[in-house]
Amino acid sequence: MTESTSASVNSLEPQVLSGCVDALGSAHFTSHLTRLLRSLVAFDCAVIVGYRPGKHPIFLYASLQQQRELLFQR
Repeated sequence: MTESTSASVNSLEPQVLSGCVDALGSAHFTSHLTRLLRSLVAFDCAVIVGYRPGKHPIFLYASLQQQRELLFQR
């Protein structure tokens, strides 16, 4: 782990991590996960896809505000 990565993890707010863990299995998990990831790295948008071995991926979440239809193009 680099110093900058270590500093990011050390500055992680405990309630952000615990909120994510508490939300496991709920409809709010993806928003908590996005909040947790934002506290660690900077990004413009997030797309979360569930993976199941041998099955099609499942779309779970997107923070895109515009052109969401682009997510479902083939």
